[in-house]
Amino acid sequence: MSYPVDAKELSLLQYPSLSPRSRHWRPLPHPIPMQYALEQLIRRLDSPPTAEQEAAAARIRTTEGSNITWQLLVKMFNDLDALVFGGDLYHRVYLCWVDMRLNVGGHGELGITQYPGDYNRTRIRICMSTDIDWHLFPRNYALGVLLHEMLHAYFNVWCRDDIYDPVEPGQNPDHGPMYTKAAKRIEKYTSMDLTSDPGSWMGPVASDLGTQPWPRGMPVEMGVPPFGSRFPLRQLGSRGATPPVNSFMGGLPYYL
Repeated sequence: MSYPVDAKELSLLQYPSLSPRSRHWRPLPHPIPMQYALEQLIRRLDSPPTAEQEAAAARIRTTEGSNITWQLLVKMFNDLDALVFGGDLYHRVYLCWVDMRLNVGGHGELGITQYPGDYNRTRIRICMSTDIDWHLFPRNYALGVLLHEMLHAYFNVWCRDDIYDPVEPGQNPDHGPMYTKAAKRIEKYTSMDLTSDPGSWMGPVASDLGTQPWPRGMPVEMGVPPFGSRFPLRQLGSRGATPPVNSFMGGLPYYL
């Protein structure tokens, strides 16, 4: 389906080499403790929406009843950022698509988020999986996967890579109590699913997810020249070293 979005913004969102020399560059703010970042997010979600947030929400609502394809996920990114995170991720996050079988060694990961300090990245990077068909997921879960990774990026924006969220023994260290509290609050605010184990609903489509890799060829970028024509996703997905990560239980999004 069509979704109103500026083509230049689509290119900037997916452009891997945006640098401090660019006029579109947004530096990270002065870092604050994770607890402060959590409280700031909750205050925003509890505040009356701004005109920009209301407009973003209206555009997001136009997708209700539609299949969530990878194209829609890309196009909705900035509106989800404006609605939930107050635009904090705008031009600070690079969104890309990779075959998780090639990049993390197996199925299971639907998304990963990476801090820019490693592997010569200039921005926080969110990678979404291309080896499954996104329209097989319920809408609230498909958008929830993206919001899940955007929440990790939000904490990277405000806390850099100094995220301290103590967990109990055996818990995933990247989904501690503060992260989980924020995710649950976003779920309440958006009606999207950021935290559920998909096993309960995934059964009927598991064979499709396992036997119908999507897409057959890597998708082209949602950009315009020079970005979209110069940086095909197959190059982006394989450029530089990709650190190994462990699978997160049940196919939930994994944060690196």
